[in-house]
Amino acid sequence: MESKYILIGELHGTKESPEACFEILKKHKVKQLALEFQKKEQCEIDDYFKGKKRVEELSIFQREDNHDGRASKAIMDLIKKAKAKDIKILLVDDWSDITRRDEAMANNLKLIKGPVAYYCGEVHASKKSISFPEFNGKSQKINTCGSFLPEKETISYRIVSIE
Repeated sequence: MESKYILIGELHGTKESPEACFEILKKHKVKQLALEFQKKEQCEIDDYFKGKKRVEELSIFQREDNHDGRASKAIMDLIKKAKAKDIKILLVDDWSDITRRDEAMANNLKLIKGPVAYYCGEVHASKKSISFPEFNGKSQKINTCGSFLPEKETISYRIVSIE
């Protein structure tokens, strides 16, 4: 059975990781790619795919607070390649409740019909919750996006890129 959810985790900001993501899309013949940007900005992506906007005009590439590498030239190129290959782009991130962000991303992925690849930070792509050792007297656990998805329907890649 082909997996419904293909999580592609990476360290934001490299040129090579988006290229590897595109190769994974081709390998699995996936025609939907979710990205770790605010879902509320989906209308802009839709306008780009309809030819109403240029990719350079998308607000995700205009903000000065995008210092983590998600809004890189390589991501811009990935979006252009997706459009050229008729791969739908879906934005699934949701910061409305930061304590439930990963759960919200997973729920947004579950709303997508058919197989979908999710290109995101490597922590979000983990299929298991992540526990951190004790710090200041208490340990911490992160329930990742992948941990909220059905395990048998999910595969996870971790892209390691060394610049």
